[in-house]
Formats: sequence, C-alpha cells, structure tokens
Amino acid sequence: MTIDDQPVPALVLEAWKQSIVRATPAAIQALVAQQPELGAGFRIGKIDLTIARNRIQRRLGQLQELPCVYRDLLVQTTLSASLVSVLSQQVLERWAVPLCHCFGTVALVAALYLDERDAVRHLAPQWLAHPPAPEEAPTADTVRVAAPRLQAELLPLLAHLHTLSAQAGVSDAASSVVPTAPNAHTPAPTPSTRRTANEQRLMQAWREKDKESKRLRRELNALTGQHQQQGQALASAQHALESAKTLAATAEAERIALQTQWETRVTQRVTALWDERLLPWLRPAETLADEVAALSSNHSSLLQQADALLQRQAAHDRLHGLRSQLRTELLACQQAHARLVQAHRDALRPLPELLPLAQQLQARMQHIEQCLHNHAPLPAPAHPLLAQMEQTLATQQTLDGVAAMRRALQASATLGWLDNQSLQQAYALIDQASIRLYALTSTAPRGAKNLALPLRALQTELAQGHPATLLVDGHNVLFTQTAAFKPWYEQGQPGAQAREHLTALLVATAQRYPTLHIHLWFDGPVLSDSTRAANMRVHFSGGQGSDRADARLLAYLHHLQVATPAHLRLLVTQDQAQAAQAEDTGAWILAPAELLYWVRPHI
Repeated sequence: MTIDDQPVPALVLEAWKQSIVRATPAAIQALVAQQPELGAGFRIGKIDLTIARNRIQRRLGQLQELPCVYRDLLVQTTLSASLVSVLSQQVLERWAVPLCHCFGTVALVAALYLDERDAVRHLAPQWLAHPPAPEEAPTADTVRVAAPRLQAELLPLLAHLHTLSAQAGVSDAASSVVPTAPNAHTPAPTPSTRRTANEQRLMQAWREKDKESKRLRRELNALTGQHQQQGQALASAQHALESAKTLAATAEAERIALQTQWETRVTQRVTALWDERLLPWLRPAETLADEVAALSSNHSSLLQQADALLQRQAAHDRLHGLRSQLRTELLACQQAHARLVQAHRDALRPLPELLPLAQQLQARMQHIEQCLHNHAPLPAPAHPLLAQMEQTLATQQTLDGVAAMRRALQASATLGWLDNQSLQQAYALIDQASIRLYALTSTAPRGAKNLALPLRALQTELAQGHPATLLVDGHNVLFTQTAAFKPWYEQGQPGAQAREHLTALLVATAQRYPTLHIHLWFDGPVLSDSTRAANMRVHFSGGQGSDRADARLLAYLHHLQVATPAHLRLLVTQDQAQAAQAEDTGAWILAPAELLYWVRPHI
C-alpha cells in the first residue's frame, strides 16, 4: 500500500490492523455494506463481527491504495479523529516528545498518515526515521513521567476553556476533568457554576437515559453472544452435514461397485451355463457358417482383384496401345509404302517428297515390328532351371530381389548350366520382371545404381532422352555367344564376318537411339578407329597378345568418369576381372547374353 507515492511501513499497517478491534459494530456493518466482498457467505446485516474484522484486517494487507471508506473507519479507530486532527502542525512538533511518551510513537505515526493535511502527513516518515521517543508501547512509568509535562502544556488551554464554559452557563462537571499539574494553581469554582433546577432535571433525565442505554447494551451483548453461539452451532452442523454427504457418496460408490460386480458374476455364470448346454449344438453350425463366409469372401475377393486388374490393364492399353492396333497400323504403312514406291517407279517426273516419305514409313514399320517383337509373350521355358526361375521371379515383390537373381545368373553363366539361347531367355525373364515391378512402384533407375539392373536403367535413360554410353568388348561377345554368331565363324573361330555382323547389329541399335553413344572394341594388331554412324565408332586396339583391348577400354572409362560423370556408362563383357575394374570407375556391367536379348529382333 502507498500513500503520497510512498509505501506504508509495516509497523503502521500493523497498527491500523490492531485498531480495527476498536471499531464499533455500526461502523463495521457500514463498511461491509459498502464493500460486498467483505460480507461474502453471509446475509445482508447478519455477518459475524469477528469474521468481518478479520476480513477487514486481511483486506488492508492486500490493498494497493487506501480507499476512502477504509480511511474513514481508521480515522475513528486511531488517534486521528480524537487527537491529531484537532492539533496544529506546530503543536504536534512542539509536543512530539510528551505525546509519543503518553500515546506511543507508532500509534501517533499511524494517525499522522491518515491526516488530511500534507504537512502533518510528512511528519510521519520523519518521526519513524528519527523517533521523538522509543517506538515501544508506552508503559505506566513513561506515562507517569510524561503526563505532568503534557498537563503543564495543556493547562493554559484548559483554563481558557473553563472560563468560556462558565460564561456560557455550562456546568462545572467539565472542569472536574481538568488535570492538575504539580505546583500548579487551580482556580476555585465560583458561585455562578452551580446547576440550576432546569439543569438538574436535564441531568436526571440524562442519567436515566444512560441507565437505559447500558441496559440495552447489556441485552445487545447477550444477544450477540447468543448469535455467535448459534453461528458456531450452525457451522458445526454444516460441517457434520458435509461429512454425512461424503460418507453417503462413499457408500453410494461402494454400492454401485458391488452391484456391478454382482451383475458381472451373474452374467458370467449365465453365459457359462448357456455355453455348457448350447455349444455342443451350436459349434458345428458356427463352423459351417464360418466356412461358407470364408468361401464367399474369397470368391468375392478374387472377383474384385480380377476387376481391378482388368481396369489397370485397360488403363495401360489406353496409354500404350494394343497389339492389334499396331498390326493394323503396320498393314496400313506397308500398303502406303508400296503405293509410294510404285508411284515413284511409274512417274516420269516423280515428286521429291515421295522417297523421304517412303523412308519415314519404312522407319515407322521397323519401329512397329520392334515393338511387336519386344513385347511379344515369351515362350514357355523348356529348361527346368528356367521354369523354376520364372516361378521365383513371379513371387518377387521388390527390385532388389530381381537384381539379386540377375547377379546370381551372371555369376553362374561361366559354369555352363545354361546354353546361350536359354541364357538369353533367362535375361528376358529378368527384364519382364523388372518391367512389372517398375510399373508397380513407378520408380526410375536414374541414380539408383544399387538396384543392379543395367538393362532396365539403359532403356529408361534412352526413353527419357538422356545421353548414355555403351562400350562393347567385341571379342568377348563373339567368343561367349557362339550360338548367335556361329554361322559367321571362319574355321571355328569368329573372324571378319562375325565382327561385321556384330557391328551391323550395334549400328542398327545406334540408329534407333540417337542419344546412345556406342564404342565397339576389338583386339587387332593395328591401332585404328572408324565411324559407322553419328553415334557409333569401332576401335581396334593394336599391339600384341590377347585381351589387348581391355586396357584401352578401362582407360576410356576413366576418361568418361571425369568428363561426363552424370551420364550412364555400361560395359558389355563376361570377364569378371575386367568387370570389377570397370565398376570401380562407376560403370554398370551388361552381360553379352543380355545385350543380345535386347537386340534380338536383328539376330
């Protein structure tokens, strides 16, 4: 709490709280009527005075500013109204020592804080900082010593007041309260101070009224005590009522718990009896119903799967087309090509656009034939290992599993378990499985080398128009794929005709894919390079000995690793040592049989 922007000291606040005890019941009731929060829980005018005083004292400790209603009450309960308000600042300063000795420094300071005069309020912090007398409550000895001094100071004032009262005809009863200081002369009463008959009658009436007021006060005190006793009895009854309610709630909760437990046990027992009597009859019926439901659900589930799969196939057909549509388009292209060729032959002055258009139709027919051949259903594998491999690939659900099977197939190629034709069929099965899984997962192999599916990666890169480089170890392909190139062998060995046939295959592939750069390497005594197409070059290594092209292949791969690190690079070889060194440069390894499967329409 603050007064004049200064905090009120704790001693003063405590003195104010102590003075509340001296407040009259009427003053307490008036304050409670003006401050409703003080009478919370009580009817209007029925609040217990002790409780009200306690609430007022507690409220004084919580206020930030002193309201007028609280100030008016404190003025009546402290020395402010009875002493400080009738004394001037000069009198207070001159009589500070005897006043503090008689009434106490803290009590006077508490009254000074409540005065309406700024100069008087400013005395309060000064007296606290430099007390005129000790701050302890005055004792009988200090009062006995200070009283004569204060009486001596007040004696002239009291004499003047006595003279004025005598002149006004007031009785000398007031003069009897004038203290007599030691060695002080008190004037004797004069005959004019005796009471008249009228005054005596008034005095008698006043005494009767005083007796009546005392009697009424005693009755009021008795009634107040009875009211307090009844309030205490009511509080005890309310406490007993709350305890009874708590016990009733606890008993109700226990009753509900017991009832729930009893109902549960009854339900369990009834269920057990029903199960004992009815389960032998119901169990076969339930088993039959479950079997019927299972069959129905399986049947409906299979039908739903079939419908969903047919819808997906229809969506794929709308996107990629049908074989019948390609055949129809191929037939129309053949007829149009034949008419263009016949028109060019028969015309005396053929138009220059006839041959270019015929060449475009020829390229379109080759592309359609390529699509029909690439997507043709694979024949049923005759080799038992191929049949087992087909079953395993059908159950694969991830590309990692397909890649693992490809690595196993590549490692077993040197063992001779499968001939070249069966090996190509095995790579075809792997390619078909990878196509199926890519369609399901909608993922692309670009940057996903860990899948180890180089053929699928190459096809996806080319379909997206990205550049790629294919390096082919020609003699490794010719010597390992004897079934494919045996018709062009010379004296049991692959010669110039076999090399030319492999070169023609790769030239056709290069023409189909403009973004694919193919480099075909052969072992040869003379170092030479030749360009067979815009994106197809043939290299002869030169030098002596076998595997002379390996070093140049690896050197070129190192060059590509630095020059075009983001482009896809593949090496076609079945040499494991060469493949390991090529993988260190970031290249992917493609098996010769896998390459021939990819270009099989031209074999």
